[in-house]
Amino acid sequence: MAIFPHELPHKKRLDYIDRIFIRHDAIKIAAQALQHLTFAPNRRREGSVGYIRGYSRCGKSEILKRHIEELTGTQVGKGLQRLIEGNGHLIVYLELSAGETPLGVATRWLRLFEDLRVSARGRRYEPPLRERDAIQRAIDISNDNNVTLVALDEYQNLFRSGSSAAVDAARSMLITMQNAATFPIAITGSPLLEELFSRHEAVKERAGPRVLLKPLPFRARKEQIAFASVIKKFEDKLPFLQKPGLSTKDWLQSTFFATRGRLGRLTLLTRAATDLAFADCAEGTMPSTLSIKHLNQAFDLLHGDDPTMNGVNPWVKDFQLPNIPLSVEDAMRINLDDRKRRKGRTLYDE
Repeated sequence: MAIFPHELPHKKRLDYIDRIFIRHDAIKIAAQALQHLTFAPNRRREGSVGYIRGYSRCGKSEILKRHIEELTGTQVGKGLQRLIEGNGHLIVYLELSAGETPLGVATRWLRLFEDLRVSARGRRYEPPLRERDAIQRAIDISNDNNVTLVALDEYQNLFRSGSSAAVDAARSMLITMQNAATFPIAITGSPLLEELFSRHEAVKERAGPRVLLKPLPFRARKEQIAFASVIKKFEDKLPFLQKPGLSTKDWLQSTFFATRGRLGRLTLLTRAATDLAFADCAEGTMPSTLSIKHLNQAFDLLHGDDPTMNGVNPWVKDFQLPNIPLSVEDAMRINLDDRKRRKGRTLYDE
């Protein structure tokens, strides 16, 4: 017997919301870039590297993972490193953590293939691999195993400190991989990835597809209509019979203020609101309605002390959008000193 989304139990309904992903125009371009990177023939003397840069909660990691899932037919689960296989494809996926080094990345990469030299460490003495040797070894093993794609997620974590030494190390790793790889390399990261291009001409000139995912803007009427369309598509997929009307005239400004144009924030907000909807239900029943009341309460839970919200909960009747930047471009016109004085009035972060 078929079970409708609004009949799903609590945990499965949250999982259902997590899988909602709206492919608006910028996401479609990112998907096309990944397709091109994966299937275009490699250059004669160097591997291809493509870049999906994006602001937080704008879909850069999600579109990469969905690309991998479409290639392999295998879901990318939790974990900082995965070897994902299916449909004749073999994908290396590595999520980089803050403070990571190229040597640490290469070591995790080698462990995916159960490299004997790495696995033996701790059981008997093995001299540690040098950074360049470890990267080269990881590439060689991947070449030998006919890897389809190597995906390095959140690459900016290699140089988040901003030091020139860290940027140089991240750049050197890219050049080493590109010189030796027979497979394409997909890089995702925050706008900080621009540091690689601005400081190093070789990285810029060798770059393959480059896409930037930004928060959806809300300035002109045309942008507001486009934003409303995307929000309606998201809301239509919510696993409830009765929905709050996020894209309507009454609540569209509230939705923009709460999310600042980032659909990932809407996912988090509707997840929290779903928890509250289940808490409202009598024991043994399941909610069929997600209301503005639930969003109001969820917003307080998630953003009650968030300075970027200026102490405002937008889920109230007759809400008027305060004076905040309505696009990343607007936010970038505010100089640093102004941003410190007008704390919380900017979209400009990672």
